[in-house]
Parts: sequence; structure tokens; C-alpha cells
Amino acid sequence: MQYYLFYILMMISILCKKGRNLYMPQQIKKSPVIGCEIRLVVNGDEYKLRIQSDWTLQYVLHDKLGLTGTKALCSEGACGACTVIVNGRPILSCVTLAIECDSRNVETIEASPGLITLLSKPT
Repeated sequence: MQYYLFYILMMISILCKKGRNLYMPQQIKKSPVIGCEIRLVVNGDEYKLRIQSDWTLQYVLHDKLGLTGTKALCSEGACGACTVIVNGRPILSCVTLAIECDSRNVETIEASPGLITLLSKPT
């Protein structure tokens, strides 16, 4: 009985190894992150930035340009705290790659001082 069980386990092991070799690659190669230069017009000021291809627009605005009004709360586009205006349309900057916004006009909350004072007033 033990020999029979051992034989079944060995066959399963051999079949699984063959399946893995046939259908799954041994190494998954990660694509390299490529640096590139983009031009952004943010709140009327033009910036030329050297970025990596996997940086989000929120990361560039908040961490690289220092515009802290753009918040990253959920990082998956569910809350809307990262919303900015790109060419007149609202987008979620935490799920938008910065490279997609090359040569576009970006407006953040810092561009509207009247809106900031309105939002900061107690109700």
C-alpha cells in the first residue's frame, strides 16, 4: 500500500514538473524602467522634467515639483483626492502615468487660490 501511494505521488510530481516546464517560463523578465524627458505646463509654469516611465502624474506633481495639494490617499483611483485638470478635463493623477501628460496643461488645486480659501473656511 505504501509503495502504491509513493508511486502516485512520484507520478504527480513528474507531471507537475513537466507541466511547469512546458507552460510556464522559468524566469519572468521584468521590462526595464526607461527614463525620458517630458514637458508639462503646470498652473501656467512650464517644466521640463527627466522622469522614469513608471512614475505617476501624482508622484511627479507632489514629490518632484512640490505641489502638495495633490494628495495620494488610495493610490487606486477610488477616492478622487488626486484629481487634477489636464487640458480642461478632470483626471485621477494617481492612476495616470506622467508620460501620458507630455506637452499638456495641468491645473492643480494650487492654481485656484479662491477655491482654497473657500474650502478652508469653517462652515
